[in-house]
Amino acid sequence: MELFDVYPLYDLKPVRGQGAYVYDEQGREYLDFYGGHAVISIGHGHPHYLNRVTDQLQQLAFYSNSIHNDVQKELARMLGELSRCSEYQLFLCNSGAEANENALKLASFFNGNRKVVAFRKSLPRPDICSGARHRQPRYSSSDQ
Repeated sequence: MELFDVYPLYDLKPVRGQGAYVYDEQGREYLDFYGGHAVISIGHGHPHYLNRVTDQLQQLAFYSNSIHNDVQKELARMLGELSRCSEYQLFLCNSGAEANENALKLASFFNGNRKVVAFRKSLPRPDICSGARHRQPRYSSSDQ
């Protein structure tokens, strides 16, 4: 099996990163301005980040939001403090699709409406709910 050709590839092969820099196979240094596709841009190899990730992986790599999780509670507390929005609630999810799906659900819980205003061909997202909301042919029929 080969990788699916999704994006044109740049002629660069980073083999390691440190701070804000990546290095290729010949040891050339590049300032890393690339934030990635749907990922965080925090640099490479920062000792604090590596220690926190390593500590967490040694305890528990992942578990569902359907259980009590002190790490998530601490994150919510810290974000509330830093953002000065401590009266808000934090919803954690792993993708834009999941965020869109749940935003629609939360809005319907709040306002009681089951219908959403959407524009045709406005958002070609791969998620079923948002795709149907935006009348993408793959996810909805034209008579909706």
